[in-house]
Amino acid sequence: MTLPPLIRHAAFCLAVPLLAQNLAADYKDDIGYTALAAELGAATPDGSGVTIAHVEASTSGREDVYTYTPNTADARFSGVTFTNKSASANPPTGTSGHATTTGGLIYGNNGMGFGITEVDTYLADHWIGNGFLNTDGITTAPAIETRDVQNHSWVSGPETTAEEARAVLSRLDYAIQRDDFVAVVGVNNGKNNDRPLLSAAYNVISVGRSDGAHSSTPTADGVQRPHIVVPVGTTSDATAVVSAAAALLIGAARDAGAGFADGDKSETVKALLLAGATTLPGWSRQSETSPLDPVQGAGQLNIFNSYHILAAGQQSGATLPEGAAVASTGWDYAGISSGETISYRFNLDAQKNMTVALTWNAIWSGSNYDDLTLSLANLDLWLYEVGVDGSLSLVQQSLSTEENLEFIRVNGLAAGEYLIQVSLLSEGDIEYALAWQASVPEPATVFFVLAGIAVLVIGRIAGLPTGRRQG
Repeated sequence: MTLPPLIRHAAFCLAVPLLAQNLAADYKDDIGYTALAAELGAATPDGSGVTIAHVEASTSGREDVYTYTPNTADARFSGVTFTNKSASANPPTGTSGHATTTGGLIYGNNGMGFGITEVDTYLADHWIGNGFLNTDGITTAPAIETRDVQNHSWVSGPETTAEEARAVLSRLDYAIQRDDFVAVVGVNNGKNNDRPLLSAAYNVISVGRSDGAHSSTPTADGVQRPHIVVPVGTTSDATAVVSAAAALLIGAARDAGAGFADGDKSETVKALLLAGATTLPGWSRQSETSPLDPVQGAGQLNIFNSYHILAAGQQSGATLPEGAAVASTGWDYAGISSGETISYRFNLDAQKNMTVALTWNAIWSGSNYDDLTLSLANLDLWLYEVGVDGSLSLVQQSLSTEENLEFIRVNGLAAGEYLIQVSLLSEGDIEYALAWQASVPEPATVFFVLAGIAVLVIGRIAGLPTGRRQG
């Protein structure tokens, strides 16, 4: 299927920018960045060496006028090299305040990714067409993505059909699985204003607002949205903040060297961010088969927690019934075969809150890129308490069959021995990422503010600088 010219080229029809606003600095307090920077000082990861693709809708409202690039002369972007990938097809006639704001949150000198120096920019309609996804030709694969993170602070127009959306979403999922990059996308602002692009894709990280004023309708295929929320006033800004957090984690994993080679995988970054998220008032998983909160997803971004899960190091499970001994916080990236169960055994020395996130990619295949075939592996996740006699008592399970993540959260888990199990119920093989965290129960939270910080003094772990752990 070739998208109609009106859809391909009219920015106001296919891609529209999400709202953006100028932010107070205190969002960094609320997501744990201030605490992380205070702990690590000059060693705080800043995204150095990580590259970004910044995709924006035109803000002009006109079909023949393109304003989608950040103001590259803005002092916040000193030292950043921009490459406009849409310049030939859609030469910009001005800059976009929206793109300048979201770019500032990712790679500006006050963003968490202030060490990023290489940024590709795209007009969203061109990115969808022959700029990246290549929806203009059914036999043309998406372009190869060499950047580490794609940021998408835009949504589709209301007239985008299900067929058109599928052609875009399946190609994006295909590109992520092939090229291994992190795609961070915003859900729409407004509770009853759902748009399919791009949050209905499987392999992305979808982002909403901590105040819940965003669309959160599951897709027709059962994919829950959003995955995570951020305490800012628009989903555009929230998406940019998560892109910066992803870049921070990717850079930290690469800087750590040996033992962290899988820490920059797209599945790993997604699992780290979800497992590190903290709950806001009212958080509740829907069910064993829909394990995220319908509005908050996994919860509010907490880069302090996610960084410390990464810093705890990659720790392998085992197919033995007793599993492999691991720490109570950590992560893994591994392959699993049909019918196989991989187990991770850990001990808690005191009462803790436990969060476990399991992610994997949906796999699309075929030569007709408008009608790719979906293979969605069915993995399940269990948390058991291990008795003194070795018996297992189920604590919680996550059994989704319609999406590519599982999630467990248990507060007040008693001291003792526990077992995390990952099983592949469907045919074939798949690679997965698992991230888990045992944290000290924290005081009640006040909306947008972490009301207390429980700390645990630890040393340098597995190649990354560490200090205190935030509950």
